[in-house]
Amino acid sequence: NENSIVFDVGSYKGKYYQKILKKYNCNIHAFEPMSQFYKECFSTKPKKVILNNFALGNKNCTFNLSTEDNASSEFFGGGEKTQCKKINFNNYLKENNINKIDLLKLNIEGGEYELLSHIIYHNNLDKIDNILIQFHYLKGDAIAERQKIIDRLSITHELIFNYPFVWEHWKIKK
Repeated sequence: NENSIVFDVGSYKGKYYQKILKKYNCNIHAFEPMSQFYKECFSTKPKKVILNNFALGNKNCTFNLSTEDNASSEFFGGGEKTQCKKINFNNYLKENNINKIDLLKLNIEGGEYELLSHIIYHNNLDKIDNILIQFHYLKGDAIAERQKIIDRLSITHELIFNYPFVWEHWKIKK
């Protein structure tokens, strides 16, 4: 609804948050570390969108993203490299006085493992009602890492749908 808070992590060009905003008129925090995609998002930024030109992760740092076609990742080596900024998820919540997220959408090309592990480690899963995740095969043993996260998610959330390594939706248990 109009009071909901949605995190669109990996906004790319903003199409996802535009659809969610049109449907629910909610408050959106969008995160896109690649300047070229951020600029496209910013050119059509609605009032209820807080657009951030950085990634969310487990610490404040800079990192390199490589670009291939319509994707950018810290974990594949091809393409042009761009230095980007990453902000600690917990710090972002504190600085913005956010205690509850209605929807956390993650499409961050391998960065989902770091971010979700950080959220789990700091016991923040109970602050997130819905998690829409696209897991990727770009980092280490993705199958085992995904399973560890799913095992922990299943304690607090129920699986709504699952297309492995495409999209899955987890909803907090009531």
